[in-house]
Amino acid sequence: MKEKGSDTGELEDLWENLKLTEEECSEIDLGEMDAKIRVEGSRSLIGKVWVDRQIGKDIVEKTMARVWRLSKPAIFKDLGSNSFVISFATHVDKERVMDGRLWLFDNQLFTLKLFDGMSKPQEVNFESEVFWIQMLNLPLGIMNEDCGRKIGSSVGRVVDVDVPEDGIGWGRSLRVRIEVPLRQAVARGRTVNVEGNKVWVKFKYEKLPRLCFDCGWLIHDSKGCRMKCVEKEEKSQFGAWLRAERMGKEKACGAGGVE
Repeated sequence: MKEKGSDTGELEDLWENLKLTEEECSEIDLGEMDAKIRVEGSRSLIGKVWVDRQIGKDIVEKTMARVWRLSKPAIFKDLGSNSFVISFATHVDKERVMDGRLWLFDNQLFTLKLFDGMSKPQEVNFESEVFWIQMLNLPLGIMNEDCGRKIGSSVGRVVDVDVPEDGIGWGRSLRVRIEVPLRQAVARGRTVNVEGNKVWVKFKYEKLPRLCFDCGWLIHDSKGCRMKCVEKEEKSQFGAWLRAERMGKEKACGAGGVE
């Protein structure tokens, strides 16, 4: 990911405008990825803490060791811009952390992505993260997996719908796990049509990190909030009411995090 206005972005623009010599253009064949790196990478993730100040690697490593409670502490390698390669002792530990998303650090979003070995440090795509969204105000007749997927797909990529084997999700809300794009306002709900009746379905997010109540975005770019320079004549359209109460067992919702 290249952020506008960043030192990395300016350097990349400089390199793109360079005219390379014949010697510089001559390719060096490095063969395949190192076998040791391939093995280590299979037990690794790449993470980023979305905060506007630099955080020390050791602080993040020690804090998340307490949160994750793994068989052995994960090892963090600093990639810059609060991004890290995170190596786990076992595949089980890695999968446990990945399945337990989302995670927070100091109540800020801590996004995690799989290690693929070919991504450059500045180009890892941290533009989305998985959330459990509670869909409220649904008629009982459409509280099922199929409807959860239809509504959820309008928000992002649906990962899971929390229903039993029969697919019926009766309860206070229908829980849908969705990979949500970060560079846009969070969805507050959706209007659905059920047998000719229009229904507003409200969304609440489990473990929602700090949210800008002005623009509704979870993260800002280097220019800050896009609404700061706009005269607001109406009340804020976003607020703490988007945060869901914790579920009883918090099934698969990534309960861990640093408040």
